[in-house]
Amino acid sequence: FERSGSDRGTGQTVVNYKGMKKDFGENEFELETAPGTLKEDEIIGIIGENGLGKTLFAKMLAGGIETDEGESPEASISYKTQYIEASDVKVEDAFPQEANMNTKRFQTRIEEPLELEPLYERKLSNLSGGELQRVAIAICLSRKADAYLLDEPSAFLDVESRVNLGKTLKRFSRKEEKPLMVIDHDLLLLNYISDRGIVFKGEPGVKGKSTEPMQIENALNKFLKEVDVTFRKDPSTGRPRANKPESQKDEEQRRKDEFYEI
Repeated sequence: FERSGSDRGTGQTVVNYKGMKKDFGENEFELETAPGTLKEDEIIGIIGENGLGKTLFAKMLAGGIETDEGESPEASISYKTQYIEASDVKVEDAFPQEANMNTKRFQTRIEEPLELEPLYERKLSNLSGGELQRVAIAICLSRKADAYLLDEPSAFLDVESRVNLGKTLKRFSRKEEKPLMVIDHDLLLLNYISDRGIVFKGEPGVKGKSTEPMQIENALNKFLKEVDVTFRKDPSTGRPRANKPESQKDEEQRRKDEFYEI
């Protein structure tokens, strides 16, 4: 993953969403999310530890869970869930009618980059985790929507497939001029694809709170500061690596308040 300079995310705002709250009751989880905007052809990475409400935020945004305060936006959001159900349906029959699978647009932006053709005749239940993931991503992107929201799209994918996924998502967002929101634990992927980021903080399983969207570099820095880890770019591979605690590099980055050195 080599991040390139980009002026994406400077287009028109296509989705406005309000701050939202959800409280499941005493001794249960509560979530408070900040308002934000989505701009045409930008990608927003959603970052945070497990149990802080990232998936709950996604479901509230997509209108799948009712909020206690605030409301999901009027916009149509195509949502890929974190966990994918494998049924006995054939892959080609799992796509919605609106996918228009015979069009050049579908073939060049979705089918070819996600290598779907060899999978069409197989049943979802016979696919590997990575194959099922690629199909779920494709189904999400094939819908007509104002914005696309993908929960953990890199799960079960090997390194090569993750690189391919990053390129596919960036190209799709740019060509369609549509915003994407991506929840993932792969910081390298999020750094590569994202223009802005949202950070979730709090106490896992108890309380979560999100920030408004900010520049991705600031979001990654904020997250790593929260979990108290510094990352540097490996000079030989270019890949981010966690610094050894109290090493010279770790202490140098902490002094500069650069927890994610790019």
